[in-house]
Amino acid sequence: MVLKEVNIADIKPSKYNPPMRTNTSAGIKGLREDIKQRGLIEPLTVDRDMTLINGHRRFRCIVELNWKKVSVIQHDIEQKTSDEYFLSTNEHTLKMNGAQFLWRYLNDALIPQAYLKKYILPLEAWMGKKHALTLFRELIRRDMSPATIYVLMNLYRSHTGETTQFQMRKLCHYTLNIEAPFRIKTAMYNFIPKKVLNDAIHSGSKLKPKYTI
Repeated sequence: MVLKEVNIADIKPSKYNPPMRTNTSAGIKGLREDIKQRGLIEPLTVDRDMTLINGHRRFRCIVELNWKKVSVIQHDIEQKTSDEYFLSTNEHTLKMNGAQFLWRYLNDALIPQAYLKKYILPLEAWMGKKHALTLFRELIRRDMSPATIYVLMNLYRSHTGETTQFQMRKLCHYTLNIEAPFRIKTAMYNFIPKKVLNDAIHSGSKLKPKYTI
């Protein structure tokens, strides 16, 4: 591990960095202004091939500020190992959300095993891999966490006793296109009758605020 100054043009973003982390404008303007005024307080981190391990948003900012050189901490490791470092730097800091983990999963990058086993694999089993893939792509597009769908689907399976892949797909379509997840969960927490809920899902109608138990 060495600290050195390098040309900005020599640095490469990681191919495993979820693009929504750096393509968004959220927080970038403030970060860019802070770097403009104070410089980089923490150097970028790169691997032996100058691929970024940590600092993609800061890298975007210094490119936009037309910097030519920057200080980096370089680790003598290859891309596969550097991706493990990348995941480690983001796993426990809330810098990466569920949609970003999902993007990495679909791009064959590492994600926390606990997250994979708790949220992603059950959805694949409950819906079937082909339909789960369609769901995952839509969740990434919406920057929506698979945990939201998992919690809702798990509650629905317990509340209604419905467990078929067909019914899980109907529930997902209903959740993504007709009724908000929190409203469906609230209805189940308030003991909405199974038939009332399933009728709404199959007819594609919104839940009514009142129903008979």
